[in-house]
Amino acid sequence: MGSIVKAHCSECNETYTYVFGLVQDLMPYQTFLNLYAKKQKDLFSEDIFKEVLYDELETDIMFMLKDKEEQEEILNRNYKNVLNFFSEEEKKLIKSNILLSGEIESYPVFRLDSDPSKREIYNVPLVKLKFMNADEYTRTYNPYVYYVQFTEEHDRLTCPRHGKLTAELVSEKDA
Repeated sequence: MGSIVKAHCSECNETYTYVFGLVQDLMPYQTFLNLYAKKQKDLFSEDIFKEVLYDELETDIMFMLKDKEEQEEILNRNYKNVLNFFSEEEKKLIKSNILLSGEIESYPVFRLDSDPSKREIYNVPLVKLKFMNADEYTRTYNPYVYYVQFTEEHDRLTCPRHGKLTAELVSEKDA
């Protein structure tokens, strides 16, 4: 599961929030990848997606207690979210290869090309895909995105304003 970490930089007197791991917001996309690997069906096709997800949700009592219209809305919303989450390149790779596994997790980054005094942490999804032909894919962002670093003890993290390990751990909780 994921963690929400708060760290304070004494140099700029700012506290930042860093999110690591699989968090609730990313669960539907992880479920999608798990289903794609398991079923090996084109879940980017709306009808197939809805059929497979409905079958998966039949064991969810909260879903089954909803009327047909609400169930359909949930399926539609999830389908649209999945289409928007994956890039065209990722969709093409998943469709044209046999997906063995996929992993999605949140990771904190900041932009190096912005004014250091205005930099902030963005918690972005990292997507890793493994295919049967031994190819692997990892989602990348532009070259100005810096992935937050942390010490071996996990007690200091990169401050986005200074670009150094000056943010000291204040708290950590499950996401």
